[in-house]
Amino acid sequence: MSHALNTEVLCPCCKKNILDDRDAFWRKQSIAFDAPEYEFADRILSATIGASYFAMLLVNLTEQHINWDDIYTLSHQCKHPMGHWLTYVQGSLEVASLPELAAKMQLMSATECHVPYERLKKWSAGMDLMAVSVANALSNASRRHNWHWTSFFLARALTFVIDFLMAAAPSTKPKRQSIQAIVADRFVGLGQNLRIAMAKRMKASNEEPIQTAS
Repeated sequence: MSHALNTEVLCPCCKKNILDDRDAFWRKQSIAFDAPEYEFADRILSATIGASYFAMLLVNLTEQHINWDDIYTLSHQCKHPMGHWLTYVQGSLEVASLPELAAKMQLMSATECHVPYERLKKWSAGMDLMAVSVANALSNASRRHNWHWTSFFLARALTFVIDFLMAAAPSTKPKRQSIQAIVADRFVGLGQNLRIAMAKRMKASNEEPIQTAS
């Protein structure tokens, strides 16, 4: 997938590669990051977009259909990525709120799920790192195991990038929502770039002449 993002797609007007937008994106942000820092963050986000593509293929083959908007929502700054993930779990387990999810978890057979609401609230806000064993148990209890299990790791990757950029930000520390808004914007942009690159590669593949034996 990272190779696909290196595909050259020229702008019909200026003839520049429209997918080569990393430096332009990061340099226009209101929070300035040094090149080594934003290049590292961008590589992680590119890898996460690639993983998202394969996750979508897997889930759509085995479970209810998901689309790019379902993937992008994990990054939106209105909630921490883990908060978005827990919201998806709530829908699958047919509960309306985090307190209701906590109460339902107490009744599950998997002992990993027997955690108090206060701890679940911290996980939702990104204040603590959610245990993988709990995420696995919740995924197994839901109707959409593959989606919840793969999207958990996508949310983890987004969390890592946000935390990294929070630490790398200038001395005047920005709010998490400000950093996450930048991450979400870039995440969506990389997803759009991947779709453009894949479309170009597919078109080129369809246009290749069929080789026949002489």
